[in-house]
Amino acid sequence: MSAKKAFEGVLKLLPEPSSGRSNVLLGLSGGVDSAVAGKLLVEKGYQVNAAFLKVWNEDKDGAPCDEEEERRARQVAIELKLHDFSVYNRVTEYWNSVFTPFLDDYRTGKTPNADLACNRDIKFTLLSDESVKKKNDLFATGHYARILTRRDGIHLARGSDPVKDQSYFLSSVRKSALEKVLFPLGTLHKEQTRKISKWLGLPNWKSSRGMCFVGKRPMLSFLSQYLVPAPGSVLYYDDGRVLSTHQGEFHFHTVGQRIGLAGPGVNERTFIVEKRLYVEPGTKQTVCDVVVCQGGNHPALFCKQMVCDRIFESTPQSLLESSMTLTVQTGHGAEPQTARVELFHEDGEARLKLRFQKPIRRSAPGQAIVLYGADLCVGGGYLLSDDYERKTESVGLLQQGES
Repeated sequence: MSAKKAFEGVLKLLPEPSSGRSNVLLGLSGGVDSAVAGKLLVEKGYQVNAAFLKVWNEDKDGAPCDEEEERRARQVAIELKLHDFSVYNRVTEYWNSVFTPFLDDYRTGKTPNADLACNRDIKFTLLSDESVKKKNDLFATGHYARILTRRDGIHLARGSDPVKDQSYFLSSVRKSALEKVLFPLGTLHKEQTRKISKWLGLPNWKSSRGMCFVGKRPMLSFLSQYLVPAPGSVLYYDDGRVLSTHQGEFHFHTVGQRIGLAGPGVNERTFIVEKRLYVEPGTKQTVCDVVVCQGGNHPALFCKQMVCDRIFESTPQSLLESSMTLTVQTGHGAEPQTARVELFHEDGEARLKLRFQKPIRRSAPGQAIVLYGADLCVGGGYLLSDDYERKTESVGLLQQGES
């Protein structure tokens, strides 16, 4: 399909501007996606105002993070002849609501996803609130997702592009925000967006970065600026042997991640099965023992059950009242899996138990587990634990630190 036909096809699908629904506040990032989204809205007849969100100051390497994207966003706003361009500084809010919990999770051995928290607590909260303050009826972003209306209200749905679909990252956004959002790119594929941008003569920059604060640095290098990585032993899952020690380089690695390990008894590729953090009684030093297995298809890398806590507010009450079979996404781009999902309570907290039809590859504690009914996103939570079989406590350093 030509860029022109794709563009015209999306225009037909966008809702018509109407009284009380004609002014749109567009989240403009400086990337190709929000630029094309803006052009679609303008051509449809909406009055579009732009909002650029600043969440991070210069990175520690002195390279501008938001600065270049702001310049690009301004240029796009001028080319599209948008009515207004506003910059919103949310550096403090981002630090408190997104970045500090992100560090806390890594400190305690989890693997967080900052994008979900940023979308929920910063981006969509800002756009929703500011659209009201500035008398905009709606707001829009360049995400690849859709909003579908059913008898029980509106629902977040997968984007038409199965590779680029971003509903996973939007799954915890509050329903009140979704009621006012437009996703102009929801029915497009990423390649179509790039072709449309080129056809329109818009700047064809790369998409804006997700975790801008990391930049081009390795995650370990970045995290080490804020956290003290804990050293420990590397333990063999099958028999508890101590294969080696590490000086903290594996503290920030994640379950299922391949690590470079060589030495006696290491004959295959090595993967992390579990991280065990504890405080050594004598020295009061935090220790991070890493349990590993050999071979990417080792049974310890799979599970059949998961437990999630911190259930998303977007999870409907009907799901919490009875168990049901749903499709589960354990990560962005992960293969969808089928599971029976039910609510239970433990230690006074609501949790979700997921029972999969077949063993699936494990995820890391702290990762978002997102639930779908067909293409509709119906909430989720964060992985607390799974039914991975933990072996008898291993020999060596671990036993010294546990009572």
